[in-house]
Formats: sequence, C-alpha cells, structure tokens
Amino acid sequence: MLKKFIFIALIHCSLSFPTPSEEYMREFVLKEPDIYKVYWKYDDNTITFEIHAKTKGWIGFGVSPNGGMPGSDIVMFWKGTDNKITFEDRHAVDKIEPIKDEKQDWHLDSLKEEGEFTIAKFNRKLNTCDDKDLEIKKGTNRLIWAFNPLKPIDRPIYHGTEMRGTASVALLAEGPPNNAGDIIKDSFPIDITHTPYRIPNNTDTVYRCEIFKLTHPPGKHHVVVVDPLINQDHKTLVHHIIIYGCAGNLSSEVGTTWNCYESKSSALSSCNTIMFAWAIGGGPWFFPEEIGFPLGGPNDPMYVRMETHYDNPALKDGIIDTSGLRLWTTNKLRKYDAGIIEAGHVLSRDLHVIPPKAKPFVSIGHCYNECLRQSLERKNVKEIKVFAVGLHAHLKGYQIKLRHFRDGVELEPIAFEEFYDFNFQEYQKLEVERVVKATDRLQVECSYNTENEKNATYVSIKLSS
Repeated sequence: MLKKFIFIALIHCSLSFPTPSEEYMREFVLKEPDIYKVYWKYDDNTITFEIHAKTKGWIGFGVSPNGGMPGSDIVMFWKGTDNKITFEDRHAVDKIEPIKDEKQDWHLDSLKEEGEFTIAKFNRKLNTCDDKDLEIKKGTNRLIWAFNPLKPIDRPIYHGTEMRGTASVALLAEGPPNNAGDIIKDSFPIDITHTPYRIPNNTDTVYRCEIFKLTHPPGKHHVVVVDPLINQDHKTLVHHIIIYGCAGNLSSEVGTTWNCYESKSSALSSCNTIMFAWAIGGGPWFFPEEIGFPLGGPNDPMYVRMETHYDNPALKDGIIDTSGLRLWTTNKLRKYDAGIIEAGHVLSRDLHVIPPKAKPFVSIGHCYNECLRQSLERKNVKEIKVFAVGLHAHLKGYQIKLRHFRDGVELEPIAFEEFYDFNFQEYQKLEVERVVKATDRLQVECSYNTENEKNATYVSIKLSS
C-alpha cells in the first residue's frame, strides 16, 4: 500500500482582466480585485511572465529573498508619453529606487496599453549566473510588485504605501489539472464544516476543535480531491485546518466543540491520526490518478476531529466562521491507498527552546529506523513511496529540510524549503517519487531566526479564554 499526499496551489480568476496573449500554466492576482495580475509558464531553463496592471504609469515586478526590497531582483517598465518603451533589469540594495543592472537578464517580448491596463510579457532564465539576480528555484518564491499611475518624466515616482506588495507563490510548482471536472464527475462531496463559531477578539490565536461523524454509503471509498471551504471574507483569518481520525465509537461526542489542547476526555484524546490538512495559501488537493485516501474500510475511522487554527492579530470582532473541508469521494477505488507519515519535533515547551540572538538555530527532529519499522509493520508494509511533502514550522522558522538516511549513508534530501513562509504553506510535489524503507531513518531540520529577540523563544499553543 502506498502512503501519499498532494497539494495544488490556489488559482485566482477574474473576468475583469484582459485576456492573456496565450494559455499559461499558472496565474495569480497580486492585488485584488482587478488591479495587478501575473501569468507565467516555465520549462527547464526559462520562465515567462505576463503582467496585467491597471495603470498607465510605471510598473515594477520581481523576486525577493524574503519579501522585502533589499536583495531583490526587479524589472521596471513603462510606456512613456512619447510612446517610447522603457524596460530595465534592476536590483535593490535598500528601500530606495532599484539600481539598473550592468547585465540585462530580463528580456521583453511585448508591451502594450489596452484600455485601463498596461500589459507586458517578458522572460528570463531560471539561473542567470548574475550575482545581481536571484535564481528562481523550486519551493516558495516571494514576488514583489509596485506601480504608480503617473508616467515617469525623469525617473519613476515613488509608489507610496498602497501601490506595492508582496506575495508568496511556488513559481515552479505543478498547476491544477485541466480535467478537474472529469476527476470529480463520479464523486460525491462530504462536507466537514464548523458549526457557526465566533472568532474571539481577545486573543490573536485560537485553535478550535469539533467532532464529526463521516457520512458515506457502506463500504470502502476513496477521497480523490480535498477542497477547502473557507468563508470568502475570512481567508486571512483561517490559518490551517487539520482533520484527525478518531479511535473507537464517539457517537455521543458528535458536535462537541472545544479549544484544542485543553484537557478533554480520554475518548477525545484518541483523535490523533492526521487524515487531511490544508494551510493558508493553498487550494484543492488532487490525488494522483492511481491513488486515493481510503474511507469506510474495516480499519478506517468513522469519527474525526477537525482542528481549525484562527489567526486574528487585529483582534477583529463579530466574525462568525463556518469554514471546513470538502472531501470529494468515490466508490470507484483506485489502485493504491494514500496516507500520511508525520515526522519532526515534539511540541513541548520543555523540549523545544530557541535562544535569543540566533540565526540559524537548527532544531532537529528524528524519525529513527526502529520507530519507522514499527509504524510500517502495523500497516503490513515494508516500504512506502513518498510523492509529496508538507513542511511546517511556526513564525520564527525560515528554512526546513527533510533528510533521508539508509544503511548509515545519507541520500538526497526528500524536500528542502529554502525560503519558508509561515503564511504560505504548500505541499511540495516531488518530481520523482521517493521510496522510504522500513529500515530507513528520517530527520527534519528546522532553522529559526531569533536575531531580534531579547529572550528565549518557547513552543506555545495559544488558547482563547
């Protein structure tokens, strides 16, 4: 049996933007509802972007190591009052106007004005071998953007605070399948959504739990797509949702809600097996065509606990949320079963302490071969194939690596997130599935940055009162 998981990035669509010049692999709205949008496609060497920005002034677009200006690789372009086109490869050394590169590595294909929009299409190599540029790699990439409605006369005019921004995306991730409708045509939805819950305004973070019974026809089924059902106005408040399988009969607990990680009955504490997960920045998860997540089998949970992490730093009041997940489920079983292996560091204030003024501070979580062997033996398998990895740390984390050892020899890392962003967490689909044997060892390394902290940082799960 295979244990696998997949995640596909959210695609924003708007009919208010002009039609792109060609069909692209991916698209993303950088400023909603219809102000600034980027389309892109890529191959092994080159990435092509098409920008649609609602302005006739100058436009800036680039990639950043951390979402800020310093160290960013930027292109700036505009069409002047004399119809002369300016297109310049630049780099930023501080929070000032970017400097023009001696070596121009961004190449313009076309630039035009259409209605209220300026549309530009351009390309660059993924690795330009220029120390003033950033290499575009797999994993999380931070895009930065800016514009000004006024055409430059001498030089670009400052964009101000409202006409700039940053967004984390996975530029080189696989897009959603073109046949999404066909994938779910023989499926039915199982919706797991919170009973109306008022998000507290006296704490910035709360973890809310609720017990549900899975309802589906008798017999084994496969979940083929997991679709987030996030209330439209709450997209920035719902940070993650996890569905855990429960052991035993919890019929008397269905509908029970509480603040997660508070003391509960032993029955509720049995709901610890991760089945499905979604995190901010993500969209629907499509399992590969031969793989489905099993429900309804003799050893599959009938009851689940849904944990929702709400993040409300502005302490907004009066917000009632009913977010959750939709499981597209079919009785047409696929060849392989999917599952999740969880590896990393135990959440404990006593076991996980990060000193101040540290970068990097590397915290290591081990999954030893004996532990892995026992886990796989319970499923009667000797090896699994990993096709995607979800890497997770909290706010101080900035880099995560999943290392893989066999017979005392380290293999290539299974996954590496060089620019981890707490507010953008996507599963990384592996280009080649990795076999993990029962005798292997896994090691998760999380790098933290506490340079600006005066005191030690402890693990903390905040609860509302």
